[in-house]
Amino acid sequence: MPRSSSSALILAALACAACSKPADSSGTAAPPAATPPAASVPAPGSGPGNPLIEAATFGAALGVDLKRSTKSASGLYYRDIVVGTGAEAKPGTQASVKYDGTLADGTRFDSGTYPFIVGAHAVVAGWDEGVAGMKVGGKRQLIIAPDLGYGASGRPPKIPPNSIMVFMVELVGVQ
Repeated sequence: MPRSSSSALILAALACAACSKPADSSGTAAPPAATPPAASVPAPGSGPGNPLIEAATFGAALGVDLKRSTKSASGLYYRDIVVGTGAEAKPGTQASVKYDGTLADGTRFDSGTYPFIVGAHAVVAGWDEGVAGMKVGGKRQLIIAPDLGYGASGRPPKIPPNSIMVFMVELVGVQ
């Protein structure tokens, strides 16, 4: 294919990608997908950390302790408060979690019970990665940087752009 045709196709593809953001019910563009493809989600381990999280000031009531938390290669921090003994949440299983979501300063933005398919990209990437491996009865604190959450778009009005989110999740069921 001639170079000029190739360049035109690339420009056309970029233009289409930029204008194809789905709208939510309010007519505004929905936040970008926060979850990378499954093949690129790194396994939890002792990754390099996340400078944004490490520089943050957390509300005292949250009990965030980065030194006692595991940091994954993606930059997610998580800490098991209670290790469960039941069925394990694995990619492809439906996990049901009770959760409490706060901003880094301790402002609560949501809480409840939520079922989702682990690894199906139906939730923010920090949940897909952070809930995987939990066992029923377990409680885990997830400290999610913006790139694993709602990113530069945030989720107004409750979650500002580029917010660090702290979730306490309890795995209550796996199917």
